[in-house]
Amino acid sequence: MTVAKRPPFKEVEASRPDFDDNYKLHYTKAPQPDFKPGGGLNNLECAKEFEASNAKWRSIKPEEQDKPSLYKLMISAIVRFTGLDARGATDWIRPRDQSPSCRR
Repeated sequence: MTVAKRPPFKEVEASRPDFDDNYKLHYTKAPQPDFKPGGGLNNLECAKEFEASNAKWRSIKPEEQDKPSLYKLMISAIVRFTGLDARGATDWIRPRDQSPSCRR
């Protein structure tokens, strides 16, 4: 797994519009106010991208990943419908008392 290269932040920041001091926060209704859990996707156009027929599954073996990339993946994951299967991959998990900084 490779970490995506991102442009320098100063370039990204420079491409954004100036800060608007006059912007006022306003509230709107949810896209589908009568939504109930288990009711499936909402009716927005962009929801079609998340239909089950478009699902792409990938298996990630933690022991084959470099640790910085794995850490980034774990902290940035969308929690819903995500599970981590650590069976057989426990060599990178250490109890607190066996961490490298505590070994003598």
